Amino acid sequence: MIKRSSNKRRLKYVFVALACTAAFSLTGLAAACKPDKPDNEDEKTTSKEDTQLLKNGNFEFFNVPDDGIYLVNTPNNWTRGGSSSYTQSGIIGTSQKDWAALTDSGLAAKLDYNNALDSSDKDYKDKHVDYNGLKSSDLLYKDTYAALNTKDDAEEADKTAAKEFIENPGTHYNVREKDGGLVYTDDEGNEKPVYEDKDENSKTYGDYFFDEELKQPFSHVLMVHNYATSHNGIAQNYSSVSIDLPANTAAEISVWVKTAYLKFSQGADVSQDRGANITVKHTVGSSTLDNFSITSINTEKLIKDGKASADYNGWVQYSVYVNACDFTSSNITLELGLGESNLRDVNYPVEGYAFFDDVSVTKYVSLDDSENYKNDEQKIKNDKTNLTLSSDKSEKVFVADTDVRNNTAIDQRHANSFSYLIDLASEQDYNAVSFSNATDSNSYVKWVNFLESCIKIDGFYINMHFSGPFLYWIKNEKPEMVMKLAQLYKSGKIGI
Repeated sequence: MIKRSSNKRRLKYVFVALACTAAFSLTGLAAACKPDKPDNEDEKTTSKEDTQLLKNGNFEFFNVPDDGIYLVNTPNNWTRGGSSSYTQSGIIGTSQKDWAALTDSGLAAKLDYNNALDSSDKDYKDKHVDYNGLKSSDLLYKDTYAALNTKDDAEEADKTAAKEFIENPGTHYNVREKDGGLVYTDDEGNEKPVYEDKDENSKTYGDYFFDEELKQPFSHVLMVHNYATSHNGIAQNYSSVSIDLPANTAAEISVWVKTAYLKFSQGADVSQDRGANITVKHTVGSSTLDNFSITSINTEKLIKDGKASADYNGWVQYSVYVNACDFTSSNITLELGLGESNLRDVNYPVEGYAFFDDVSVTKYVSLDDSENYKNDEQKIKNDKTNLTLSSDKSEKVFVADTDVRNNTAIDQRHANSFSYLIDLASEQDYNAVSFSNATDSNSYVKWVNFLESCIKIDGFYINMHFSGPFLYWIKNEKPEMVMKLAQLYKSGKIGI
């Protein structure tokens, strides 16, 4: 997979209060874990404007009350949708500090005690801790069903095994220890130091930053955690804010994704047809088009099967290029999810985890200005991972999975495809042989393609005028154009 450049982050850093890690009796939990307000409130939160084109694409923007201990955070500028999950999803920290707090062996007991407090008790406010609604059932277990259903009288070893936590997903920057400090790998493959806001008197690291001024953090990711008591999986997602693309412009979308412990149908391991998904919802003018989706992303399997690079700490990058409509503005919204609903003829719910990070949109005057697109263009053609306005709805769903199906059938899947093109400026088949005559490609074809785009727009109608000699000419010389015009006429959107 080609390594791509990404824009440096200019971020708002939100300091998440550190959960208490000392062991306490249940009667002392409330007092022990009630966070103290900092002496200087300005030290609690440092704000910086989100300058990303796709707001909060790095998932470093979220709000934490002064007295809150938020281990799973509600992301700014993203909206959760899909099925209701029994477990909480949101932004989590991958730093050593945040992960130690999230996987603290005593956290479940603290949460159970906290959530059992009587809100009518006069001491409730003094005892209660704001964990953003976190419950012990929300914790990041490898097998949530086993963790929540192992009986109290089970063998201690079985109970311990059932409540084993997942591994820290980290980020694609692959932070690691070296020479007594932390380093990461940048977009060019260079090893760089990680700056952290740790207490000099503490051995525990704080959040991670690219810069020594601690203004560009990069340790948080979006987690989608699917679980339902039916144990059959669900489908849920997060939707971004929308982005406008003026006519005759282009955009490059980049998404990093990682999946873990995917299961379905009473705990069966996922082997095909299920996983994370990336959807681009788009409109042209006032008309909503069929969604584009990359679905069934199972990064564990992609890397294990050698389809995706193992160089990014288990993360896989997908790129989607958009050629905006050439006669009116386009609008795009991203949807990131785990489990599939209403994308294909059959729904594919799933249990487990999907993580997303560094979701970015870069605008261009033309895709010719994108070096990444130049690198990917030929592979997109070879893999046929593209669509146009005239593409059928079924052709706009790309399954990022292996090729063999049902032991006998083989169909086109896209386990090796990580770059895609949405061409809203053309009706012409991207992979078809072009007209040999330069006059055809420069006038007639583009003109008919333009009309094919227009008839999809609500309220569009045009009356066309032709001379007799011209009609006789195209009948004899360009019969395929006559057929095209006949198809357009059947739409009811044109008159002749």
